[in-house]
Amino acid sequence: MHPTYEMFEQAARAEGFSEVVERTWAPGQIVDSHGHPFEAHALVVKARCG
Repeated sequence: MHPTYEMFEQAARAEGFSEVVERTWAPGQIVDSHGHPFEAHALVVKARCG
């Protein structure tokens, strides 16, 4: 079974993360490399390859 966003959110909150957000980007959109002044985790729940 692949993890869902809901499962990811529940696990993150159980680990003490106070904010869990969902980000959606248009197909082909490039997101520049960047950093955060806090610990961040990510889960890709839907993707289009090719």
